[in-house]
Amino acid sequence: MKYIFIFFYSFVLFGCSSGLDITLPDKYTEENDQPKGYLVGMIGASRTLPASGEALTTTLMIRQIGDDDTIMLTNDNSHSDFKTPSLLGQLFILPLPAGEYELYRITIEGSNGNQTFNTNSTGNLALKFRITEDTANYIGEFIAISRVVKSQLWNLKYPSGRGYFKHGYDVERDSALFYQLNPDLKAVNFQTKELAVIRNRLIYSDQSQ
Repeated sequence: MKYIFIFFYSFVLFGCSSGLDITLPDKYTEENDQPKGYLVGMIGASRTLPASGEALTTTLMIRQIGDDDTIMLTNDNSHSDFKTPSLLGQLFILPLPAGEYELYRITIEGSNGNQTFNTNSTGNLALKFRITEDTANYIGEFIAISRVVKSQLWNLKYPSGRGYFKHGYDVERDSALFYQLNPDLKAVNFQTKELAVIRNRLIYSDQSQ
C-alpha cells in the first residue's frame, strides 16, 4: 500500500487540500496504458450542534469489483474546500482505471469525551458505480453527523461520539469546485453516478437505526 498525504496538486491526485489521507494500492500508482477516469466526491461533516460531526474521523473504503485491494479515503475535517454555517467538506479527485467499483465499507472514529469509539459498517454495503474513461465520475457527498444522546446528569442533548453519514448530491457546488481546483481538466465531462437507493439517504456505521 502507498499512503498519500495530500498537500498540493500532484500527478497522482488532483485538487485536494491537506487533511485528506489516501491509502492507495501500489498498482493504482504505476504507469500503464489503462484508460482512466476520475473518481470524484465530497467527504464532510455537519456543523449543526449538538449533532456536529466535525470531531469525527471518517473513512470510505472502495474496491474494484472482483478485487480485494482497498482504496481508503479518510477525512478528519481539519481542512475544507467549502464551509457554511451548517456544513463543511473536502473534495476528493482520484484518477482510477475505468471499470466497475463499489463502496463496500465505512468507518467512523470519535469520542464522547470519556471514551473513543471506532465503528464499522457490517457486511458489504455494495454501493456500486462505474468509472468511465476521461470522465469526472461523481458519487456524491458523504456528510458525517454525530449521534445525539441525552445526558444522564443534565437534561441536555450532546454528541455521543458515534456517527453516521448522510448521502446526497450537490452537483452544482461540487462540479464548480472540480473545475476550479483543476483548470487543466476543463474539457473533462462531469457525470453523476447514482448509487443504489439508500434508506433515508443515511449510512450507519454499525447498521443500527
